[in-house]
Amino acid sequence: MKNWLLIYPKIDQDRAVIYVNMLRQIAQQQGMIINQPTYIPMEDDETKTYANTLRMHLNERVQLVSLIVKSRRIDRYNTIKRICCVEIPTPAEVQTKSSILLFKFTRLTLDCSSKHNF
Repeated sequence: MKNWLLIYPKIDQDRAVIYVNMLRQIAQQQGMIINQPTYIPMEDDETKTYANTLRMHLNERVQLVSLIVKSRRIDRYNTIKRICCVEIPTPAEVQTKSSILLFKFTRLTLDCSSKHNF
């Protein structure tokens, strides 16, 4: 994947880096190449901020947009999906902050398990 976006609240910069590093590491292990995303930090996590940011940055060259959200609020999720499915069709995935940390620890546990035959 060459051209993708990662949109997240500025406060979650650390989680964004963790997410990208883990994703790229797993992809590499599977023989895939995922370039660094275009990082797009936002000032807040309001639904309208996500909507405006998506509309400003999505275009036909974007292969995927990944978004980090604080929680799975249905109004925010529906807005994101409406923009990415109807207005500017682009594959999108929405990750909660907590799922990124869970993903990291699950991956770490699996790595330790396979290396030490637990």
